[in-house]
Formats: sequence, structure tokens, C-alpha cells
Amino acid sequence: MNDIELLREYSVSGSEQAFATLVARYIDLVYSAALRQAADPHLAEEVTQAIFILLANKAQTFRNGVILSGWLYRAARFVAADIVRTENRRRSREQKAMEILYEPRGGSSWDEIAPLLDEAMAGLTKVDRNAVLLRFFEKKDLKEVGQALGTNEDAGLSLICPSANR
Repeated sequence: MNDIELLREYSVSGSEQAFATLVARYIDLVYSAALRQAADPHLAEEVTQAIFILLANKAQTFRNGVILSGWLYRAARFVAADIVRTENRRRSREQKAMEILYEPRGGSSWDEIAPLLDEAMAGLTKVDRNAVLLRFFEKKDLKEVGQALGTNEDAGLSLICPSANR
């Protein structure tokens, strides 16, 4: 049977054998075209699978005179281009996400503030400095700050936020 007859048999009666014959005939052509376009064996396999799914979906639309190898080759080029474009977009988004995730914290603003922070911390009394370190660097709650400083939660709050006493 020729290609169009096999496609008709598949589209009319759902013959898996007819479709398997077409796949066996053209899988190497489709895969090699996809591999040249995608330059990645895994993507080429994805393209090849997509092409044969497309062929199965369009089987009833093929008419006499269609050169199936030409249609498959051209479809492989278009599908590979779409998949490669999608893959490149995905990789670009992942790369941007990784850059954001591992970007140095604070950037140049932090470089300007860091010396001022240490200078301000050095200017605090021992109790105030310890209160700030416990609360903001060790992330202790106010009760824990008060206990560590030998006082209560309210005293810890007044050390951290003096305006709370007003």
C-alpha cells in the first residue's frame, strides 16, 4: 500500500497496523530532520513524537498526490523550531530565576550602608547593642530578649523601640 492508502485505512478504520507501517517507513527521516534542527537528541525525540501525533490527527485531510516524506520533513522543521524556541525561553526564564536567587543581597546600597551600620552599632551602649543583636541578628522575640538581658518583655521592647514607652 502507498502512503495515502495507509493514511486512509488508518483514518477510516483506525488501523494501528497501517499507522505503524507509516511510522516505520518515516521515523528515521523525521528524527534525522528533527535532530539537525534541534541539535539535541532529547528534543529531536520530542519533535519526532509530536510529528507523528500531528500526522495521526491530520490523517484524514491528506489527498492523492501529497508526498508524505515532503510533508513530514517540512512539519519536522516547523515543529522543531517551535520546540527549540520554547526550550530556549524556558532556559532563559530558569537562568533569570537562578540569577535572582543567587544575586548578592543588597547590591551597592548595602555596600554604602554596611560601614554606617557598624559605626552606629559601635556607638550604642553595651545593653542596647546586645538588645539589637539579640532581636534583629539572632531573631529572638521580645520575651527572649528581655530574659537574656535579665529583664522582662516590656523592658526588652523599650530597649528595641524606645518610643513604645510613650
